[in-house]
Amino acid sequence: MKLVVLDPGLDSTAGHHYHLDLVLREQAAAHGIESVFYGFKGMDPAIEDQFDARLIFDLHSYAKVAGLPELAPIQNWSTKNTSFCRNLCDGVPADFEADDIVVMHTVLGSEMVGLYLWYRSLPDPKPRVCLVLRFPPWFHLARPYHEIAVALERYAVSLWTEFPAERVMMACDNAGLARFYSKLAGFEMPSLPIPIRYPAVTARDGRSSRPRFVYLGEAREEKGIHLIVESLRRRPAALAGIDFTIQCGRPELLGPLLGEWRQDLPEVDFVDRNLSEAEYLDLLSSADAVLVPYQPDIYDVRTSHVYLEAVGTGKPVLITSGSWMDLESARLGHTPARAADFTVDSVEEALVRLVGDWRDLRALGPAAGERCRAYHNPATFFDRLLSLFP
Repeated sequence: MKLVVLDPGLDSTAGHHYHLDLVLREQAAAHGIESVFYGFKGMDPAIEDQFDARLIFDLHSYAKVAGLPELAPIQNWSTKNTSFCRNLCDGVPADFEADDIVVMHTVLGSEMVGLYLWYRSLPDPKPRVCLVLRFPPWFHLARPYHEIAVALERYAVSLWTEFPAERVMMACDNAGLARFYSKLAGFEMPSLPIPIRYPAVTARDGRSSRPRFVYLGEAREEKGIHLIVESLRRRPAALAGIDFTIQCGRPELLGPLLGEWRQDLPEVDFVDRNLSEAEYLDLLSSADAVLVPYQPDIYDVRTSHVYLEAVGTGKPVLITSGSWMDLESARLGHTPARAADFTVDSVEEALVRLVGDWRDLRALGPAAGERCRAYHNPATFFDRLLSLFP
């Protein structure tokens, strides 16, 4: 048996792709299973070496194909599916055993049809397949294109029903998304735990040093980084005693903004690079509170590793009302600081409340952290993934 991981989104340590691939490699080894990784041709050479990855994919998972706006959703979908199929046919040997498992831990509609065409072409015995959905069909699409994205996704999912159900498994990374896809597909899709790798549970002594509030991850607007910066630019007096560290993963997303932020907020520590896992976990461990004010109408059925990492280590967390993080807080019995909505005013108000409450919230953290770590962890994720197959 071998585990074959297809991931055109693996290119660096930024984002969830690296983390999930690391988990799959480690858990496969722990179970005595050989693993093989296929990734994007533009991968960082250090990551290529780490995974001994085969670089076969011409297009990154989140690449956008240029074209007329009116054709963009269909053109992007069809071009990427065609490229994905061609790369699989050219780059992946067809020497599978019946008990092998092909995994895509973040499959998109723009890859699902290409994957189906490749899989259909394989000689028997075909491997087993596990497709994990992490985003709704309209991921990264403007609202006018949501309806067509749903139609295309429904078609893509329906193609896979021609294969025996015990050979092809689909799952989602959270219960809300699973409910959506179960209705769209017409069959039940389970949800899987998220395989978080936690640092040691630590708590800094806030009496001996200034508290540190941390934003972690990619510098994307829908993650609320801009709202945090604008809140700090207002310099509310209540935040004067807090040290802020803002990691700007994929800093190229910010363009000239980062220079402007540094000039306006010299007291803020902007970390303008992707971090190694050790550096990232060290920064998380050093935090007295973690800021995750994600846009709720985008993150209603999308998850956050940063949020789970923080909750699992007992950290106070700032979130937005109506987001998946809000629902997961209720499920885990975690008490966050909530921004009422995705605005500068609300984030500023939540930051001020967090300054006053973080010590009390930290005292409430261990119980929710234990529940979080018991479910969202690599071993449980991998066991549940394997158990999908009879």
